[in-house]
Amino acid sequence: MAQQTTTAQQTSAQAPGQAPDQTSAQAPGQAQAKAPEQAPARPRKKLDPNSAKYKLNAIVAEHYKSALEAKERGEKVGWCASNFPQEIFETLSFE
Repeated sequence: MAQQTTTAQQTSAQAPGQAPDQTSAQAPGQAQAKAPEQAPARPRKKLDPNSAKYKLNAIVAEHYKSALEAKERGEKVGWCASNFPQEIFETLSFE
């Protein structure tokens, strides 16, 4: 019995300014959270070139490419939400 020490006694034995041991601060019976296991990745299906998803992806990729090229040329480039009137940007000469 005399050999057992409490957490408070162990903490007081530490050097001043030293952080207490993190493992002893955990409540008894409380387990550490484990990361959920990830399911294996499914193989991607090849997109049909005639699908709307394929065509929209190509349009968006070209749009971002042209915006990056305009930025590199020193032109003004801006982004806004879809409900913002694009005429304001066109008037201000934004790409």
